[in-house]
Amino acid sequence: MYEGEVLNFASVDIPPVTTFCQEELGDFKQCFNNSMLHHVEEHFKLPAVAEEAGFSGRVFISFIVEKDARVSHIKIERGAAYTADIENSEEMAAAMCIDKEAIRVVQALKFIAPATVNRQPVRMAYIIPINAVPKTSKN
Repeated sequence: MYEGEVLNFASVDIPPVTTFCQEELGDFKQCFNNSMLHHVEEHFKLPAVAEEAGFSGRVFISFIVEKDARVSHIKIERGAAYTADIENSEEMAAAMCIDKEAIRVVQALKFIAPATVNRQPVRMAYIIPINAVPKTSKN
């Protein structure tokens, strides 16, 4: 029925299952969203070049969870350079490092089961927004 088709988050009955949600008995979609937030908070480390420059930006990164629960097709939809006012080459370097870190974080995602529709595994696309903010701001 959905052979090869990539569905969006809203179209699946149950989203991919993370270890964070494997005991969930209620709202699987809310648990999935919470687990993505938790994963980013745990794993995203602002690159030193961005921290030193006081550079902040937002990255929108997409990926697909395949029928075998692996992550594929990781893509920066809108990088940190797009979402910030770049004033110099130092900030451009910082934006590029933030994008690279966002890719690393998504590559580290692990799912124990794929998304399903009518109890059948399906491919599902998802986009994560990542806010990259330094602990100290630029003067």
